Amino acid sequence: MRFLCKEPKIVAASAIGGERIQFGLLLLVVLTVGFHNVCVADEYDLSKSLHYTGEGMRYWYEEPGGFMDVTRIPYNELDCGGCHVKSCDQCHTEASGGKPTDMETCLTCHSRANLTFKMGREDGTLDVHVARGMGCTDCHKIKDAHGDGVFYHSMRDEGAIRASCLTCHEPDRNIPGHVVHRNNLDCSACHVANTTACMNCHFDTFIETGSRKGNFVRTKDWLLLINYKGKVTAGGAQSLVYKDRKFIAYAPYFTHAIQAKGRGCDDCHDNAAAKKIMRGESVPMMAFEDDRVVSWEGVVPVVPEHLEWAFLNKQGDGWTPVGNEDPPKIQFVGHGEPLTQGQVWKLAMQVEEHKPTSVEQEEDEAVFPKRWALHPGHPNPFNACTKFSYDVAEEGRVLLSICDSLGRTIRTLTSGTLPEGSYIATWDGLDDRGRPAASGVYLIRMEAGDFVRTRKIVLIR
Repeated sequence: MRFLCKEPKIVAASAIGGERIQFGLLLLVVLTVGFHNVCVADEYDLSKSLHYTGEGMRYWYEEPGGFMDVTRIPYNELDCGGCHVKSCDQCHTEASGGKPTDMETCLTCHSRANLTFKMGREDGTLDVHVARGMGCTDCHKIKDAHGDGVFYHSMRDEGAIRASCLTCHEPDRNIPGHVVHRNNLDCSACHVANTTACMNCHFDTFIETGSRKGNFVRTKDWLLLINYKGKVTAGGAQSLVYKDRKFIAYAPYFTHAIQAKGRGCDDCHDNAAAKKIMRGESVPMMAFEDDRVVSWEGVVPVVPEHLEWAFLNKQGDGWTPVGNEDPPKIQFVGHGEPLTQGQVWKLAMQVEEHKPTSVEQEEDEAVFPKRWALHPGHPNPFNACTKFSYDVAEEGRVLLSICDSLGRTIRTLTSGTLPEGSYIATWDGLDDRGRPAASGVYLIRMEAGDFVRTRKIVLIR
């Protein structure tokens, strides 16, 4: 049996005296350090828990490519360690009766969740669980708080956090989105309203003043989509500035703003941000206009080279742009990965909400096409733009292009590896240089391994 108190561990040596000596040692510890400084547990070791070690922040900060590469300040010289639990009575307080089931106990340290709930009450996106009177410990059980005796580098390590939507919720297979996305999408990607983020942390001022207040920009206007453990999940970002050097980290991030109803298809598909990325443009995630910060709104796929962030220096009570054009240093933390070209392409295409006659038909026919196909364009003839769909039977390289009547390629619509699925493409009548194509007959050409198909379309100016 293990007793954890303040800094050290005190082990009751039952082998040297039986139950009376064991009880006597426990009584001595209680009388010496107080009841609320003692935790009794057979299978937990608080000293290895993330609450105690704070290892998650240290690990990613000091990891090669992390923010310490910019600051050159070791983690133990910052005040971040003061945020983490070093004794039982920081949570098991007299006020809580020794049982930290009151959510306010958690929110004392987990300030971003506190901010999320405050903003959710203001804008109508309060987490559905909180709205119904649930607290942190209804989902996060004892091993999430005390650890399980294993030393983890991050809460995103396998096994570090056990709270899961699927513990209580069985996916309703009568909801088309649950079937179409299958195991490719995490619940949070659809059911989290938005991401609460603290951007542009001005590290110079933070070090100088020792205060975070007023030294970052708060936003809750967008939700990032990021790959994590083989699924697309909700993500977040944090940007920092130190001595005019720019840094941004992307991570899977679970904002506690869960909504009972998931977002609609058109919130993610035919998506403005995804379409910008597919055109080779940048998404202005955070701009600085007329001395104020303006944030992008909506769902955004994480493709770092196409996400544009303003980086600002603190000037009095205001902000001013960092005076260099150097790109930011980019880090992926929490085992997150950017979305692939194929995933962004799916977000950029327009889809109709599926209304299958049966779940089986949806799974067999719509989600995984059995053959390669290039379907006719519509409208045809067309003046401004035409759309057409195509099916990818298995993951592989796909070349989709527009050719003139002589077979010469004038526009490449996609060239890269796509996962199996059904896609929709649009041609706006422009060539690869952005020039309007002349009236006439053109060919949509699809190549994928041995599969080659063409479709005629007519452009009328």
